[in-house]
Amino acid sequence: MGKYTKMSQQVLEKVGGLSNITFVERCATRLRIHYASKSKVDVEAIKGIENVVGVVAKTGQVQIIKMLCWRSPAGALPMTVLRS
Repeated sequence: MGKYTKMSQQVLEKVGGLSNITFVERCATRLRIHYASKSKVDVEAIKGIENVVGVVAKTGQVQIIKMLCWRSPAGALPMTVLRS
């Protein structure tokens, strides 16, 4: 398992699964996940994921502040779980 795979799977689970995600974007320090249903997002559980240093809950999205870069050495967003 790659170093980002476990974190990506945990984040995907805690935001309510692929069906709850409407859009994903990232910057150097944050992963922004826009969701359909707030009730499916477990902010406290996301805060407990290794390498997550904070979570900002905004209307319609959750911003995950991370210690590690969301990019792999190849430059691809390692949320590969979202592509399946």
